Amino acid sequence: MCMINPNHYNTEEREKWISFRNSLSSLFPNRKGAIMNIIDSLSSNIEGANTAVAISENDLFNYNYNSVYKGINNSFSSNPEIRKQQIKETQELIISTLSLEEQLPFNLFALDITNMDRSHSPTLIDREFVHKPSSIFGQKPITLGHKYSILTFLKRDEITKHNWSIPFSTERVSSCSTESETAKKQINTLFNNCPEFNQDKLSVVTADSYYSNQYFLGDLTNYNNLVTITRSRCSRVFYTLPKIDNNQPKRRGHPQWYGNKFDLKDESTWHEVDEQFSTTITNHKDEIIELEIKCWHNLVMKGNKEQKMQQKPFNLLRITLKDKQGNLKFKPMWLIVMGKRKNDLSLFDCYQAYLRRFDIEHLFRFAKNKLLLNSYYSTNVERENNWVELVFLSYVNLWASRNLAQQVTPDWQKYHLKKMPDKITPSIVQRDYKRIICTFGTAVPLPKVRGYSSGRKKGTKLSPRLRYPTVKKMASKKKAS
Repeated sequence: MCMINPNHYNTEEREKWISFRNSLSSLFPNRKGAIMNIIDSLSSNIEGANTAVAISENDLFNYNYNSVYKGINNSFSSNPEIRKQQIKETQELIISTLSLEEQLPFNLFALDITNMDRSHSPTLIDREFVHKPSSIFGQKPITLGHKYSILTFLKRDEITKHNWSIPFSTERVSSCSTESETAKKQINTLFNNCPEFNQDKLSVVTADSYYSNQYFLGDLTNYNNLVTITRSRCSRVFYTLPKIDNNQPKRRGHPQWYGNKFDLKDESTWHEVDEQFSTTITNHKDEIIELEIKCWHNLVMKGNKEQKMQQKPFNLLRITLKDKQGNLKFKPMWLIVMGKRKNDLSLFDCYQAYLRRFDIEHLFRFAKNKLLLNSYYSTNVERENNWVELVFLSYVNLWASRNLAQQVTPDWQKYHLKKMPDKITPSIVQRDYKRIICTFGTAVPLPKVRGYSSGRKKGTKLSPRLRYPTVKKMASKKKAS
């Protein structure tokens, strides 16, 4: 590769990128060169490598293929305390690449689960049945594997006007835990490790309907500057707060917790709207859409002994989109807005925040198709966790390199360049990443030959690996009354 004069680049952006690279390499005290080469190879994977070991053929990987496995194994420590400290330093590094002074009056996060297919790994412990979409009619959309909970920071690049979903926290959901418990642990780590989010500025976490339950929403109301926006199924039943007359004498027995029923599928149970907003928007097809948002305040859901949801009211939003003729474009969407500062958000802010949640789906697709997230097959759970962390760090590396990237577009896609000449996406940065490394260099020295290993002695016999059964979660049976 020929060296390009970097003087024409913005000095501030160049210094930021070099500082980020130095900080990134300092996270790994062992096998720093191999680990950084793995991140660089994933960040420039445009040759079509389809397995983890295939990235050793990348021009930016200066070691042999054995170093791929050694780098993955030594990237994060197996000691829980040391690993926890490494993750904390990694999150601090990610925050340093973010500008928290954004146009939005709040920090926006997205939360979701991605599944890892491990159907052909009988020696991998803690496998369970997970969802896997299938295009074959009649086939069950399931497979064997692991689930990972991902918390991302939703960021909009003000220069290119492109939305990024930057992975902030990754955690494997074990078979003895649930998605809600893992997600609450991640949010707790976010506020404990990052004092930036404990300031007066509001933080908003968006999630799909799977998280609209008492086990997830109940504990999150303890944070003063956190608002959670989740989608609700259209078959849910909520309740109004009971009307308490202080003039009436107190009665014996259990106090009333719930008022009138609010059935989402029965319009006759809806009371008068507390707040309403309507406007016209233009979609990506240049169609004029009428947006209407109705809001009901202080509704509650059923709880239990641990989660007293009757003490945690929320706002319920009903969002409808109609065309010029007044026909519904989509089925009405219901949103639950819960938190101590839920009224600080306008109805339109809640709607826009939840729309941005879909950016995390683009992250999952890009990570699996371009960053080989689901292409590392190991019999060790810790190494699989290390690989997931390295894959998402390579995405952060692309985010940090976006201001140095240039449009590298094939001839058959020139119409994209004419339509959006300033658009810089993760795919565009990945195409141009080799040139960036060629221009500014890497943060680690080249490897040196240390000799050859003697290998296994003749006659060595290895014991077969243990086969682990598949974990099957059963629904808990209700006790007979």
